[in-house]
Amino acid sequence: MVQLFNPGVLEDEDIKLQLNQTDLLEKQVPCYFFDIICKKDNQKAGSICLRTKFTYEEEFLWGNMGFVVEKQYQGKRFAFKASKLLINFARRCGMKQIYFTVDPTNIPSIKTITNLGAYYLETIDVPKDSTLYNEEKCQYCSRFCLYI
Repeated sequence: MVQLFNPGVLEDEDIKLQLNQTDLLEKQVPCYFFDIICKKDNQKAGSICLRTKFTYEEEFLWGNMGFVVEKQYQGKRFAFKASKLLINFARRCGMKQIYFTVDPTNIPSIKTITNLGAYYLETIDVPKDSTLYNEEKCQYCSRFCLYI
């Protein structure tokens, strides 16, 4: 049986993560979806998710963590801060590393991932029969790993 964890309070001086949904994805992969809330105006600044199990899809295609920041909040390091908060939660879930996958042309996300301390593994062709290819229209992804 898959165990789901309570993330508790996840916040710093600028943002708080508000748990939006917890779900079991295919192959019993626990996934936690959070809204990134800007404390200054109490508005949703973006979203971030954490998948706490390793399958081929998480390790090679989707990654364990993904984030998106609304345009008006970009440049404030909210993705970095939210990721740091989730890394602490990932440790409590027993994770030892986190895989990130990103479009190789998404330089801001790559900077965030490398600033977290992740290192580049490779850039791969996304299999045409994968959901990443079919749903996101992603042909390539760069893989990074962060040991936590």
